[in-house]
Amino acid sequence: MHQVEWISAQLNRIQLGALVVAAVGIVLGIVGAVLNIEHFFRGYLIGFLYWMGVTLGCLGLFMVMNLINGAFSFAIQRLFAAGARTVIVMLVLFVPLVFGLGLLYPWTNAEVLSSLPASKASFFTVELFLLRSALYFVV
Repeated sequence: MHQVEWISAQLNRIQLGALVVAAVGIVLGIVGAVLNIEHFFRGYLIGFLYWMGVTLGCLGLFMVMNLINGAFSFAIQRLFAAGARTVIVMLVLFVPLVFGLGLLYPWTNAEVLSSLPASKASFFTVELFLLRSALYFVV
């Protein structure tokens, strides 16, 4: 067996294992959502913010490496570029958070929003939150 074939076989085995782990995670996430939806969305938000931080960190480092254009960064530029390309995946993973806004943020409740000062109440609206989120993903 050639080295390329061996590496391809190893990668296929790793990908299959990762798919099994992902499937188990999705099933456990659904079970968690059924048992306690509020805790599910809180945990989902923490996980989303963690991986969004990794994605944006890769994007920032990739931009800095391109700006510097140094030979020392050649080896890791592809890693940062691959990490930055997951912004689209993070956009898809943001969609469940939209459905849990009422459970995550108290200002989505009209009573809480009316008790805020006018300067804050205009900022804390669901529509403006979604508009800002869309702008963040576009930029």
